[in-house]
Amino acid sequence: WGTFAGLGLLLAGFVGLKLYERLFVAPVTGLSTVSLAGMDLRAISPGQLDFVNPAASKGEIAFAIRTTSGEVLAVSMPCDCVVAPGAAQSGATVLAGDTVMTVAPADAPVVVAAQVDGHGLKMLASGASAEVHMPDGTVTRAALDKAELPGLLRTAADGVAIPVDLVPTQPLDVAQVGLPVDVLIKSDPLAAVSRFFSFNGTANGGPK
Repeated sequence: WGTFAGLGLLLAGFVGLKLYERLFVAPVTGLSTVSLAGMDLRAISPGQLDFVNPAASKGEIAFAIRTTSGEVLAVSMPCDCVVAPGAAQSGATVLAGDTVMTVAPADAPVVVAAQVDGHGLKMLASGASAEVHMPDGTVTRAALDKAELPGLLRTAADGVAIPVDLVPTQPLDVAQVGLPVDVLIKSDPLAAVSRFFSFNGTANGGPK
């Protein structure tokens, strides 16, 4: 009987874990990456990059393109910016609209760019947290900017993912920009139950 009892406990634990994962954990599908909360400087014409200077100060030339007609067009750095790794190199061929470099003010946060559907957004709005699993095995937590949640929820739909920026609770390094990460949205069981009754109360004409 002891063996059967042990197997029963193992089975119950396995079922309980799977039930927890199904009810309270929502994996974020699609590619999530560490990203710089800034702007892309894009090629303004097709051609070849004649000059690229990621160290440029505000107002200095960030890059110049030699067009197919031989004209040289320059784009200036918009700020004393931090430049994300992976900027294009001099000599590269670009099309109009291609990203040459991603820049941001020095105090801009490093975020996690992810695609989250309406179900995941509702979980985050109800107090769930996002777990970010880095390639080296470390795990950090991240959250949505609460000021952005109302607008995101208005456009969200279950099963339809929209791009969001998750802000890590522990700052990430600019050198990590571009790394792929796995994101899990985890809800506290008590918060999930509260959300369930709140939703059903609203659906049945209760207080909103």
